[in-house]
Amino acid sequence: MIERGVANLEQGQLDIASESFEKAKTSYPDKAESYYWLGRIMELKTQNVHDEINYYTKALERNRDYVEVYDRMGYAYTKIGQFENARKIFKDRLDRNLGDIKSVYNSIAITYFYEEKLDLAKEYYEKALDLDEKYTFALNGLAKIYLAENNYSKTRNLLERSLRLDPSVNNRGVYADLANVAEKQGNYDEAIRYWQEFLDFTSMPPQDRQIAEFELDKLIRRKGEK
Repeated sequence: MIERGVANLEQGQLDIASESFEKAKTSYPDKAESYYWLGRIMELKTQNVHDEINYYTKALERNRDYVEVYDRMGYAYTKIGQFENARKIFKDRLDRNLGDIKSVYNSIAITYFYEEKLDLAKEYYEKALDLDEKYTFALNGLAKIYLAENNYSKTRNLLERSLRLDPSVNNRGVYADLANVAEKQGNYDEAIRYWQEFLDFTSMPPQDRQIAEFELDKLIRRKGEK
């Protein structure tokens, strides 16, 4: 039932997937998987984040070592600005030494960044990079901190390093960030080039393409006005 539900979820058939997960929950009430996947359904179907958290809580009650639950539950708390609760969840995962530890440091850093506690965010991004200097998520996050501090040189160095490690569509946000840095420095030609490279990728969400096209058009007009 779980496998069938996941397959339907991947096809965007949320109601049918939900039915499968509900059946699994009824048949195997002590299993964590159905609660986790029902939480994922809530994440996609509703704006009520507390519904997600309720399911994730029940999943953890049944399996304290379910790594993915910690991540989704922490993200859910982050979305509604409950940063302390998010960090508690992420630190619980740290205490249990579950999964990839650098990703937990990265998640904690994100909570501090959104809370505008940049020094603490920087500390946790650097913890992640101490474990893996090629970890692009932490490089990109650290770059955003330096950008917020208007330190364009460090921002650019980190983003260019990230791009050398992963120039693929999965790291496309770096092209946008580099375009942003170039624009702030008045380098419109460079900014235009980065947005064009961003748009060269054929597989991305439509909203990403729309934003990039808008920013590129804005820059071209601004350059013409100089």
